[in-house]
Amino acid sequence: MDVELRDAREEDWPAAWALQREAFEDLVTRTYGGWTDEQVQKCREAWAPGSTRMIVASGVVVGWVRVERHADHDWLDLVVVGGAARGRGLGTRVMTRVIAEAEDRGVPLWLSVYRTNRARALYRRLGFGERERDEIRVLMHHPATLSAPPPR
Repeated sequence: MDVELRDAREEDWPAAWALQREAFEDLVTRTYGGWTDEQVQKCREAWAPGSTRMIVASGVVVGWVRVERHADHDWLDLVVVGGAARGRGLGTRVMTRVIAEAEDRGVPLWLSVYRTNRARALYRRLGFGERERDEIRVLMHHPATLSAPPPR
């Protein structure tokens, strides 16, 4: 399967939201009891085409990734892969590319992930280290040998 990352546009939001809603439905239901109007609005307000790329596999948008670039680190804000594309190595390929981009810039890559999110295993397998954050989320970093969290 060919995979490319293309710059997101404002008009990608409806497709991006449909993918996000579906991809995180189970997690949001287990954690919060389901999507609320407030959460949906917060997701809409967070849509940032300037730091987002759409994941295109064999010509079809199947997800998206948002990475904020800072002078001393990159922050992986969100990776969304639609259900039909999951379990086929797509997340690994996208993450490998994001890690390589941070390495090329000479900065660490940080992210925060729900403790119950199965993606934690993928991140560990790709060389991320973990730090405690709170009862819901874990702060992770690549390379795993870092000693200090990014400024937030």
